[in-house]
Formats: sequence, structure tokens, C-alpha cells
Amino acid sequence: MAVLAGSLRVGPTRIDLTAQKPVAVLEVQNSGDSPTLAQVDLFDWSEDGKGDVFTPTTDLVATPIVLSLAPGETRLIRVGLRSQNHTDAERAWRLFVREIPSTFEGGMGLQFAVRIGVPVFAQPANTRPGAVSAGSELSWRWVPDIEGCANVQISNPTVRHARVLSGELLSHTGEVLWRSSEPGYVLAWSRRALAPSLCPPSIKEAVTLRLNLDSGILDLPVFAPSLVVDANTPNTH
Repeated sequence: MAVLAGSLRVGPTRIDLTAQKPVAVLEVQNSGDSPTLAQVDLFDWSEDGKGDVFTPTTDLVATPIVLSLAPGETRLIRVGLRSQNHTDAERAWRLFVREIPSTFEGGMGLQFAVRIGVPVFAQPANTRPGAVSAGSELSWRWVPDIEGCANVQISNPTVRHARVLSGELLSHTGEVLWRSSEPGYVLAWSRRALAPSLCPPSIKEAVTLRLNLDSGILDLPVFAPSLVVDANTPNTH
């Protein structure tokens, strides 16, 4: 699977590195009609409870870093770790392939770069092959915002990431009161808020938080919105 943005096509859409597979290959294609220049940027990826935090890193290595692509040309980037992951948990990075346009182009003025992000995950060196994240261990809580509304914050206590494809808050009749706006990863030992926030009176009518995960559907109960209590009793199906 690949991501297409501007004249760049990048695939695969995520990279998983292990002790058995320490290096991966990323394809970058110029699908446009003109030559283009692309650059690879590498960031350590963490979460602060609200969203993503990216910090420049040298722990992840990619080569080449800069690519000059003719129309229709595909180039390969080798991606790997400077050293194996010897921590107890999965580590995460984001690799961004950024198109660098000419500053001025045919009187069109300033052109903006297209950037495609690719998640990169590295398992601990002692992880057994085939281990998967325990999505049923996810929990959640209300987190108030300055508007008098609340955010749904997902907590992941496991050593592997979980990917939330969508989240919904349901009433006792099954009516959808809220739906998350986009998919999101919840990294190992991390918390992440799902946008948008939910406001009264719908916040008081919700009884179930339904998470559509890569691994299946997870239903979590909604307690009275005191905004401090975690919901920790999942019901998977």
C-alpha cells in the first residue's frame, strides 16, 4: 500500500523493524510530469496525552537522504536502526518524505512542500516473532478543555502500539453522539486524545465508547463525566 501526495508516491505506509528484520526498503516515486527533489527527515515519535510530539533523531538511519527524481522515476530508500532496541517496549519514529519545489515557479509565487509521514516501529530485541498489541487492555478517561467540553483520551499500558481507526460514543439506544475525526496511533505506554471534543448535553447521554481497532472492536463503558475517572472494564467482541 502507498500514499500519494502532490507528485510523490510513497510506500509502504508503515515500517516494522525487528531483530530478524533490522532494515526495510521504502519506495519513493515521482508520479508527476516534471523532475522533483525530495528529502527524508527523521524524528523520534512520542505522545504528550494530546497528540504527537516529534524530535529530530539520529537513532533511525535512512539512505539516501536526498533524492532527485525524474518524471515517473522510482527510487529506493533503505531504513534501519543505528543500534537494536534494547528497551522493554516498542520504540516509534516518523519518517517524512518531503517534496522540495522551486521557490518560484512560472509566476505562481511561493510553492509549499508536500510532506508524507511514514510510521516506523522497532520491537525490543528479545520480542518473540508474531507478538501483537493487546488492544483489550486500552482504557480511557474524560479530559476537560477550556470550552467546558471534554476530550476522549485513550491510554495504552502495553509495550506495543494500538491503532484506533475510529472512535464513537453511543447513547443507550445506539445513537452515535460523537465520532472521532481521524485515525490515530496510541503508542506504547502512552496516552492520546481523540479529536474533536464532546460538549454538553451529549456528554451526559453517552453510555458506550466504541473503538474500532486494527485488531477488532472494543466497547468500553462510559461513567458519569466527572472528568477524572478512567474506564477500565472493556468488553471485546
